[in-house]
Amino acid sequence: MMKNLVILFASKNSSYMFCPDFDGKSAFDLSLCWANELIKNDLAKDLVVFTDIEDLQNKNESLKVVYNSQWNVSTLFQNINQILTKNDAQSAIYAFADCPFLNQEITKKLLDSHYEYQAEYTFADGYPYGFAPEIIDVGTCGILAELAKTNFSKEGQWSVKKDSIFSFLKLDINSFEIETVLAQTDWRLFRFNFDCSKKEYFVSCKELWKNAQTEKDIEVLSKIATENPAILKTVPSYYNIQICDSCTAKCIYCPYPKCYEEKNKINPSQAKNQMSFENFCNLVDKIKDFSNQAVINLSLWGEPFNHPQLLDFIKKVLSYDSLSVFIETDGQKITQSFCDELKQIVENAAERTNGWQKVMIAISLDATTNQTYQKIRNVQNDIQEVLEKIKMISQVLPDSVYPQFVRTNYNEEELESFYRFWNGNVIIQKYDDFAHLLPECKPADLSPLERNVCWHLRRDMVILTNGDVPFCKEYVLDGIIGNVFEQNLEEIWKKTDDVVKEHICQKYNSKCGNCDEYYTFNF
Repeated sequence: MMKNLVILFASKNSSYMFCPDFDGKSAFDLSLCWANELIKNDLAKDLVVFTDIEDLQNKNESLKVVYNSQWNVSTLFQNINQILTKNDAQSAIYAFADCPFLNQEITKKLLDSHYEYQAEYTFADGYPYGFAPEIIDVGTCGILAELAKTNFSKEGQWSVKKDSIFSFLKLDINSFEIETVLAQTDWRLFRFNFDCSKKEYFVSCKELWKNAQTEKDIEVLSKIATENPAILKTVPSYYNIQICDSCTAKCIYCPYPKCYEEKNKINPSQAKNQMSFENFCNLVDKIKDFSNQAVINLSLWGEPFNHPQLLDFIKKVLSYDSLSVFIETDGQKITQSFCDELKQIVENAAERTNGWQKVMIAISLDATTNQTYQKIRNVQNDIQEVLEKIKMISQVLPDSVYPQFVRTNYNEEELESFYRFWNGNVIIQKYDDFAHLLPECKPADLSPLERNVCWHLRRDMVILTNGDVPFCKEYVLDGIIGNVFEQNLEEIWKKTDDVVKEHICQKYNSKCGNCDEYYTFNF
């Protein structure tokens, strides 16, 4: 087993990697402990740290460090191949250095499987992220390094992320011998992430460390996590904000027009309420302080392009490099001048540290034919007009514009053609009846066999133009639990803690009991 080399990747974008919150040790310290234990047990011959942190060597002079200011997938494979070859090692045990729970037992299982089946790449499947490394063969790294310079040169420029190796392998997955070690229980539906890259994950790690005591069995650790509300629900990572309440469409899958009319006695096409830029700026500052990293959607219950300061809103969000913008729109009001200004804003903004693009735009189409488009959205506009708008804004955001399709009984026959037309670069949403507020219209039941704690309660905050916060999106304009302009975010966020505890015990109020959105997720 001494033919292995441990390679840890220490990224400057890992915000909490060096925080000594684990009995005086940091996630970085604990990942080093894991690596050194592998060496001590003859499972590896040495440790090398890849990093884009210029002064990392100063933190530990004994570390063998490979520094690069601008890592990408291509340089990652090149360097893994070179360092393995230089050290006469056959495989790399690869992990990120911000994972405090890297596990000896699962690492040994991965190595045993890797060599028994003469695999080129071996990974753990079904476990929460952060417990297990990946194993990759030296020859495979050489091949991937070459592919990253030739056949997949564009993909070779991808920035290094937690899933970079497997994501690149998938481009030509049938060419490689891949093995997996399966978890006894499939934990993927919980979407756990036990690293210290973001505040939401860091909080989960601290809570798991506090509750795990000396427990090392990762099945037990995973079970502990599923029963702890402080691990399941940390801080919001997705803020769904209504910046204006006007909307002219009456999409068959949207409850907003009916709910708005009932509450305000006018149609949303006549609505004029808008969130002020001053209030929005204060809110974004609060979000940065509370969540640190997040995606901010400017499209809750209204057409965001109806707000005259939409570009200013985008610019404010992008002023923080840990925040990204998401916009859902019908695309009708996209103009060339808007695109020109947006291009300048995006180019001037720093690269994101949260793992997402700066600005992402979903354009609602829901069809490939004009007839279906008009039926689904209850409009007279021609779909061709929107296609031109998509082409226009895609020039500015070439990899961040997503045609969107909500599956219903009325457009299901066009789903495949829609997917093929856009080459899979789309967002496909399931139909949501908003806990029976809308008629049943979904063509297929996609819900899992076992129900888990609602993802949206764990990670989403919904905010209306006046600052009111509904319990969740399913309440539309009701179920108000606080106001972001009058209270701090943490105070409001805690208002749903008791419901999360009920979900853990498989108890659901009438709204939650009628809802099947619990397994869907945003960012």
